[in-house]
Amino acid sequence: MNSKEAYILYLKDFPNVFVAYHENEFFIQLHDALKGFGLDKNSEDVKEDTVSITRFDISTISTNRKQADFIDYKSFERLFQISKSMRALDFFNEVSKHKYEKEKNFDGLTTNDFHHPEIAQKFIEERNELLTKVMSFETKERKLEPYIKIVKNIYGTKIAPVNFINISFALKYSKPIPSSIIAEHLRQAGIFDEHNQPKKTFVDKNYFRVITLSSSKLDKYINQTSVLVLQSGIKLIEEIIDNRLGGK
Repeated sequence: MNSKEAYILYLKDFPNVFVAYHENEFFIQLHDALKGFGLDKNSEDVKEDTVSITRFDISTISTNRKQADFIDYKSFERLFQISKSMRALDFFNEVSKHKYEKEKNFDGLTTNDFHHPEIAQKFIEERNELLTKVMSFETKERKLEPYIKIVKNIYGTKIAPVNFINISFALKYSKPIPSSIIAEHLRQAGIFDEHNQPKKTFVDKNYFRVITLSSSKLDKYINQTSVLVLQSGIKLIEEIIDNRLGGK
């Protein structure tokens, strides 16, 4: 398919994704959709009949790939329904908002246009479809609300932070960067100390959280410290990598 139909969608709270239009139908790259919903392509939840795959040429928007698998919007909705990620609703809404802004555009119509039965019927059908989807979103959001409140009370944001050991999967880059390399860049940038812990300044600015969990085994207490990366921290890390590696 023509690479001119594929382009980069810049999201506010998530890594950028590849989307495309072909014959007035909206597609999103499978890899980006799975990542946004916190799903694994090889998991039992993502079966062969879950998604419909179409290959797109992305050579004009990707420096290291010529083609990629894309899924249609119905497949995107199915992934949303099976996702158990607390960020799934936000990701779905951001992508869907772009789709509807691009497709469901009645700008320029006047009241006289609605005297045409075809235009009026199309408007009513699309309005009803949109209302149905909004009700579905609100139902799922209400179910997630107790968990969202817990996360917000703990971290000050409704989006749960990412453990630093898994940070490579939360970044925008198509090729994962090992967390050890990311830690090295953060040390060189003066963000991490020699123990790969964020300096207090960056914790106070809500880029990171440092938590220590204690457990007992054979009457011995074991302390394990983890570094959590908040959304602002993810963006900070991406800025560091873009400056040092050119965003590859």
